[in-house]
Amino acid sequence: MTINIPLDAPPYLSAVINDTQNEIDERTLTLIGGKAFSISDLPDAATNRYKMVFVSDGASNKPSVVSDGTVWRYQDGVAV
Repeated sequence: MTINIPLDAPPYLSAVINDTQNEIDERTLTLIGGKAFSISDLPDAATNRYKMVFVSDGASNKPSVVSDGTVWRYQDGVAV
């Protein structure tokens, strides 16, 4: 989702809109890359908060994981 800033918006409103957009971007669950990662090759969870990746060697019937900002977790909440 992208919030458009009106061309005639005052600076304080532009700042509020930018801050809101950054918060939306940070909290939006997004998919990283177009490939599956192995568990040993997962990117850093701390820098990929609210990101989701597919895993090629995950637990049975658990093809994806999500970063909570600390660790990668399966959809049921179990840490990888």
